[in-house]
Parts: sequence; structure tokens; C-alpha cells
Amino acid sequence: GQQFTSSGGPYQSHKIAGVPVLPPKSAGKTAKLLLVKNENITTPTFGNVTLFSLNNQTGGLFLVTIAAGSENEAFLEGQVRGKSPSSAGQTVFSSGTEDYFLGTYYFNRGEYMNGLAGLTHMTKGSPASFSAYRLHTNDPITFSNGYSMTWRCGEPGFGANAHACYSVFTYSWVYVLV
Repeated sequence: GQQFTSSGGPYQSHKIAGVPVLPPKSAGKTAKLLLVKNENITTPTFGNVTLFSLNNQTGGLFLVTIAAGSENEAFLEGQVRGKSPSSAGQTVFSSGTEDYFLGTYYFNRGEYMNGLAGLTHMTKGSPASFSAYRLHTNDPITFSNGYSMTWRCGEPGFGANAHACYSVFTYSWVYVLV
């Protein structure tokens, strides 16, 4: 069976036993699952939303969910990026929001769910909104000295008609060694 305990605060930590995907291991350490969240925020056009930012920690990304709305679908051009504190540049994980969630062309096939990702809501047109999840079980993102990930509301040079994003909710579950 699974055991679940949590503690409050701006970052919530949860200990889960029985999860089929193992976190990164290090001699003499155990992992906890940390929930990092943004709730009901607004970001300007081309603004970045920090999905998580951890300093001097070892761990791995388990799950990201994003729900957001905007005046049209151009905000879906926004990319998901990651950065290590020791790296000069960023890693781009997608050419657009829908690509990160394993969808295509502004989620043109509608809602879907599978073992790695899913689109759980989509309203097309004006206004537009979506919610989606992405598990990193088959393509782990691990780090050893901290890491941060962001999602951008639209992308300069693409989605030129992008508008601010509103009602943005993000939940990122990250394993950290303790």
C-alpha cells in the first residue's frame, strides 16, 4: 500500500511509499517528494512562470501540471526551459507548450490521457484555456546541485499575437534527497 504524509508551507513536502518510479539515489540518503505550486497568478505576455527553483539540492522532476488562460491560443507557443546553477545557458524542453505535454498544433486532437502526459481541458478561440500534465518517468530530468524550470506565456518571434496569461496554476512534484 501507499503511505502519504505532508507538511504545509509555501513548499509542501510529501513522503510517498510504493511509488513505482524510484527517485535518484545517493549513499545514506532518502528522497521526499516536494510540491511546488503557483496558484491563480497572472503573467505578462512573454513573462516566465517559475515551475520550481531549488538551490544546492539533488533530485529529479516527477510531474508538472499547468492550467492557464489567455485572450487567444498564441500563448501556447511558450516554451518550457530548465537551468542548472552551474550552466551558462538554458535547456529548452519544447518548441511550444503543447509539445512539452506531448501534444501537437495547439492540441488540435483534443483531450487525451496516457501514461506520460495528458490534456485534461482545452477551450479554443478567444478566450482560450488549457490544463495538462506531464510525468517524467521515461525521460527523467535529474540534477545534483539545484535546478530551476520555467514556462513562458507565449514566445517572442512566434505567437506574435500573444496576450498576458491569467488564472495560471502550476504544480511541480520534485524528488529531493534528504
